[in-house]
Amino acid sequence: MRQRENRRADRGILCAGSKAAPFTDSDGSGYSLAKKLGHRLIPVLPVLVQLQCEGDFFRSVSGVRADGEVSVWSDGTCIAKDRGEIQLAAYGISGIPVFQVSRYVSRLLYEKKSPSAVLDFLPDFTAEQTKAFLKARANTRPEKPASMFLIGLFHKKLSDLWVKMAGIPREKKAADLTEKEISLLTDLIKELCVRVTGTNSFEQAQVCCGGIDTREVDQKTMESLLVPGLHFAGEILDVDGMCGGYNLQWAWASGYAAGKAAATWTGMKNKSSDIPSE
Repeated sequence: MRQRENRRADRGILCAGSKAAPFTDSDGSGYSLAKKLGHRLIPVLPVLVQLQCEGDFFRSVSGVRADGEVSVWSDGTCIAKDRGEIQLAAYGISGIPVFQVSRYVSRLLYEKKSPSAVLDFLPDFTAEQTKAFLKARANTRPEKPASMFLIGLFHKKLSDLWVKMAGIPREKKAADLTEKEISLLTDLIKELCVRVTGTNSFEQAQVCCGGIDTREVDQKTMESLLVPGLHFAGEILDVDGMCGGYNLQWAWASGYAAGKAAATWTGMKNKSSDIPSE
């Protein structure tokens, strides 16, 4: 076993990552080091992560992917929303748009609130347009049973789910669908509301929110305002971005800033030590 060595340095950069994806050896140990040095930590939570939702019906649509919009709601207010390919799973929802809003969900859950996710599977249509479209479809395909009414528009598993949730007999003809049944289908397609009960674990999160409070760090040099000579870089700081390479860019940019500042200071010190004293 390699012996532990203690070394002294004029400058140091702490860039140990977060708690996300621990299989990469990013175990959050850097947080305890920063805390021992007096830094305040913003609660660390998994983000860019899947959301666990209430509802046994998710098992019946597990594996389905569908374009749509997901919005997060709390206390009657829309907190965040995003569009893209939504992935349905036995535990709830996944996919890029879900990752994009997961930060807000993690924070709401940490604050002991009860967020909901609303799934819209026809985001380019208003509810009124969707209802009118379904009525027109019923008129042009009057002989189609309810079990086949939405085939070609949506995945069969989704179609079956909505017909079941609306209480429509599978064999009922499209021509016989009532105004109420059309309205129920419209609501399910446009506003499938589910309660979010949690997120998946740090093991499945791409990044974390939280970490070292950025108010205690110089934004240009990444140097600690509490411990001179100590710099930070990357996800150990309370900085997180959306999908699209932003978190990688932050790691590179903050690493460059910290490295340049530390090297510049060391170079200046070495030059000053070369000046002969009188």
